[in-house]
Amino acid sequence: QIIAIPGDCTENDYKNKDDVNDEETTSLRLGLLWNISETLEGQFSYQYQNQDTGGRQMNNEYLPNIGEYENTMRFEEDKERENNIFNVTFTHKGEFASFISSTSYSNYSDDGQRDQTDTLLDLSDQGGWGYEEFPAFVAYTDDERDENIFTQEFRLISDNPDSRWDWIVGAYYSDGD
Repeated sequence: QIIAIPGDCTENDYKNKDDVNDEETTSLRLGLLWNISETLEGQFSYQYQNQDTGGRQMNNEYLPNIGEYENTMRFEEDKERENNIFNVTFTHKGEFASFISSTSYSNYSDDGQRDQTDTLLDLSDQGGWGYEEFPAFVAYTDDERDENIFTQEFRLISDNPDSRWDWIVGAYYSDGD
């Protein structure tokens, strides 16, 4: 979104906020091994991560009356990321090879925003796009992402200690949106 504010842009238009580069991360990992038989095992796993960030770590010391380590964005740039990964792997140990099937599903999402004002003003100075002609031009983007990925892999791996050769044959498929 682009917003033009009447009047001259001064340091009062910036949001001076200390310690915006805070981050809180929560992670979880679970795993389960199931020995179904002497030749077949199943592994189940789940991984989770959530990350909340207060803003980008940056320095705007070139602006008037701004301290050396103060972030002076016009919009707060907080972001939340979440990632979930599920996996099921089955391994069958045969006489001459092991067959492995690995199936995964992941969901990744993030939600936040970015102050794009200085980027667009810098581009405008280089290319004359006209943004600099607004009295007090400000712009930001909403950063939203939701990604789902399904992955399937099959492998056949040689398992003959008497052979001089080891080999792997496999197939891999992935579909995401």
